[in-house]
Amino acid sequence: MNLSNRSPKKKLTRYEFMTRDLNELEKTEQELELHGIPRSHIHVLSESEAELEYRSIPSVPDFLKKNVIRSGLRGFGVGLILSSFAVGIPYFLGWYLTATWAPFLVLALMIVGFCTWEGGMIGLHKTNEKLARYQPYVAKGSHLLMVDVTEDEETLVNQTMRHHPRVHRINKTLQ
Repeated sequence: MNLSNRSPKKKLTRYEFMTRDLNELEKTEQELELHGIPRSHIHVLSESEAELEYRSIPSVPDFLKKNVIRSGLRGFGVGLILSSFAVGIPYFLGWYLTATWAPFLVLALMIVGFCTWEGGMIGLHKTNEKLARYQPYVAKGSHLLMVDVTEDEETLVNQTMRHHPRVHRINKTLQ
């Protein structure tokens, strides 16, 4: 298999826009798609989920509205620290000489798994940290449009947004 033909994964930049006008947002989203921005790179955070679905505007998936991934990774880190005790204590006390390593390694794996799972469960109850700063505006009726683009597509987004003055750019971040 020749891997030299594969293009390197391009970095995405996230543009974030805010508006209170859902009609203008719908026109903006359609125009972005017409200019070649993939639908999978366009997300809208809004309290009006039913209206977004009715208009076929891509909303932020429920899973990404929560902090599951980040909290799960934190749980994984805590699990690694705690599992080092499950392996370290038997090593320093010599318990591994009377029993094999198997029970201690199984315990360590169980600790890592449980902490990762528990971290994810905690994250299910928290708003995604990247979206939390916009939540007060969204709760008051604004809509957050997020567009993930490559460097080549940035000019397309800027040109498209010039035609939509009621949709205000609020942020640009590297993903």
